Amino acid sequence: MLRIKDLSVANKILLIVGVLGATIVGNAGYAVVSLTEMAKATDELELAAGEIRRGAYLNQGAIELSQQEFRVAADPALVSVVREGNAETRAQFEKRLDELREIAHEEQRSMLDTIQTAYTAYLDNLEATFATADGIGTFELSEAQKRVQLQARQS
Repeated sequence: MLRIKDLSVANKILLIVGVLGATIVGNAGYAVVSLTEMAKATDELELAAGEIRRGAYLNQGAIELSQQEFRVAADPALVSVVREGNAETRAQFEKRLDELREIAHEEQRSMLDTIQTAYTAYLDNLEATFATADGIGTFELSEAQKRVQLQARQS
């Protein structure tokens, strides 16, 4: 059996360099594997962040539609102005919904289908609100409503 004490000094140094070299190669291999896994995790995180951002934009669009409806409810005379902005808001909402559908997995598609169904039903109600506002014709605000509107515009 070979003993270390029987080796020459040069061979002992060579053995130490070999062990250190093997350790360095092992550590480098581990680092490469770890960095590859971290890069994959980063890509997945970036994808998730994009989904979250698109979902937030979709939520923002729903809020804008609701704001437009309540704006008409507060002052039916604004219905024609609000309709113009509403068409753009609808187009953006539908575009964002389509973008989400393109990258969604099966469970997310099911949720998006539920959102689409609710959105379609909401559009019917929104159109009913606009039609009601169209049918009102002239509309006089009470003095209290005028004061509240004035205060809101000044704030």
